[in-house]
Amino acid sequence: MSRVIVSCVWIGLATAISIYVGETDLFPQKKNIASNNGFDGVERHRSAPFNVPIIVNGVVEGYVVVQLAYLIDGKRAKSISIPPEALIADATFRVLYSEQMDFDHLEKYDIGAMTRQLVREVNGRLGVDLVKDILVEELNYVSKREVSK
Repeated sequence: MSRVIVSCVWIGLATAISIYVGETDLFPQKKNIASNNGFDGVERHRSAPFNVPIIVNGVVEGYVVVQLAYLIDGKRAKSISIPPEALIADATFRVLYSEQMDFDHLEKYDIGAMTRQLVREVNGRLGVDLVKDILVEELNYVSKREVSK
């Protein structure tokens, strides 16, 4: 019986100590590292997944499924009236429609150049440096044959 009581006390103390260590700021240098990385005040948001139809010679050949995450300046976001997600989706549609992508070999596509172009276009339309970076969470091509199955 005494072993059970000692075990319960030991588990309770270990839990209390781990909660205390996890909630207190015992390692302040981690804060300094995080605050010096250039992402102070930056908020991360996810776009809803959206489909961009790919039209070749007036016929839908397939769809590009895109989901993006974007990093925005939280302070400046409060001063604009247009949600950045709408402009990011519009810019993504425009880029994907204007680019000639080889959908059989998406691995050869320069996604970094595309995201930099999206950031430039969105910030240019807003007239303020709001979007810091755009991250691609999903980029898939689904052919018309695969959709009809």
